[in-house]
This record gives sequence, structure tokens and C-alpha cells, in this order.
Amino acid sequence: MQQTLNHWTSFNHCNLPNTISMPNLDTLDGCTVQKIRYRFLSDSGEVIFYKVMGGGHSWPGGDKQHLVLSWGTIGTTNFDINASELIWNFFKNYRLPEPTEVKECMPTPSEFALLQNYPNPFNPTTKISWQSPVNSRQTLKVFDILGNEVATLVDEEMEAGYHSVDFNGSNLSSGVYFYRVQSGSFIDTKKMILLR
Repeated sequence: MQQTLNHWTSFNHCNLPNTISMPNLDTLDGCTVQKIRYRFLSDSGEVIFYKVMGGGHSWPGGDKQHLVLSWGTIGTTNFDINASELIWNFFKNYRLPEPTEVKECMPTPSEFALLQNYPNPFNPTTKISWQSPVNSRQTLKVFDILGNEVATLVDEEMEAGYHSVDFNGSNLSSGVYFYRVQSGSFIDTKKMILLR
């Protein structure tokens, strides 16, 4: 525990600690508590450590019965403080900064690839994914088993990267279909099955 405390007080560049003894509210529990406060040098932050003297390995303010495990008693529970309330009172005073836009940092693919749709077989929707190493005009079309085009899902200039679209076959009958991606001289086709 001291190693963890040393880490956080050093990491946050804290002042020397201020130690106070907490009121001994339950004289029958056989233990007392010290509150040790380390204030940050740079701002109003602080590290607070509650040290239970004479207590066991139990949650302060928890169950009043001694807990017995297969390896023996875990010791006395302190009732001068309630650890759950102290933790809540500490954290409710701090707000996280407003979320900022997070962009995935994915490397640009090194080659074109068309991936197998998922799920497959599907009913009635499936996800079709592909990757492109360059910005280019890209088309993604769906064909029936006779080669008739049944849908154009993409036909536009797209950036290099990883792409996916959802295909909804609710207006089609069960059967085998093909989807084809094309970008410049790259063309790839895969089979998918609509199963109702």
C-alpha cells in the first residue's frame, strides 16, 4: 500500500502530508483511523489516504459481523468511517472534461481487399466491408445468380481506408447473390446467400 501511495504522491508532485486522527465513533470496533492528505503543488488536487489502525482486511463501514473464510477470520471491521461514502464524496467533486472527438488511428491499408460479408447466410441484412490503399472512385454492386444488377450500394469518390456498408435484401428472394467492388483496375467479387 505504501508503494502505491508513494507513486501517486510523487506522480502528482504533492506537498508533505497533513495527518489528522478521525473521531473514534465506534469504540467497540477496536480500531481507529488516520486521514492523511497530500495536496498537489501545482493546483487544488489532492491525494487522500485513510489508514485504519488495528483493523482487519475488511471494508470500513461494511458488515458488522466478523467474516470467516476457509483460511480464517479476516479481522476487525472499522466503523468510524464508511469507505463507500468517502469514495463517492471524493469523486462527485470532480468532473471529467467534455469529451472530444476521437478519431481511430488505423494505418492505411497497403492493398485493395474485399472481405466476406457478415453474417453469411443472412436474413435480411448483412455487412459488406472492403479496404482501399488510395483515394479513388469506388463502386460496390450486388448481382443475382444470372448476373443481373440488383443494387448499387456505393458509387463515389472515397478516401483510402477501411469501408463498410449494410446491405438489406428484404425486397429480394432467397438465393445466391454476388457483390463486386471496383476501383480503377482492381475488381473483386464474393458470393453471399440470402436465406429466409
